[in-house]
Amino acid sequence: MTCLKDTDKKLNIITQFGRLFKVRTDFEDDSIPEAELLGYTDPANVCMVIPLKKSFKLALINNFDVSENKAPNLDYSGNCAKGTKYSCEYLKIMLELTKHYDSVRIKVCDCYPLTFETDDFRVILAPRVED
Repeated sequence: MTCLKDTDKKLNIITQFGRLFKVRTDFEDDSIPEAELLGYTDPANVCMVIPLKKSFKLALINNFDVSENKAPNLDYSGNCAKGTKYSCEYLKIMLELTKHYDSVRIKVCDCYPLTFETDDFRVILAPRVED
């Protein structure tokens, strides 16, 4: 339970600091060039988060137990989703991650990962594989 208490404590501190201070948004040249993008895959290898800004990358690597992987270059020019299935649990997380953004780009293609992209990060969700 110590880990959960520590996580709750950290989230509470961040929330309360957010009530006291303005969130910093003045990072100069915060974008990460496409060729240098790295992804961070969840332990189940179902979802990959690719920070598009240095500030988001630092938040991710400083607060979570993650390992870096080369970000894939996905080509969505094929057939559009004709029945590809994705995990509802992960879809809910992706929706929560992106709900505060004015613009979210969604890319989907048959038998291909689903991608949600904001100005700050890209999240890739692998399709469900039938046994």
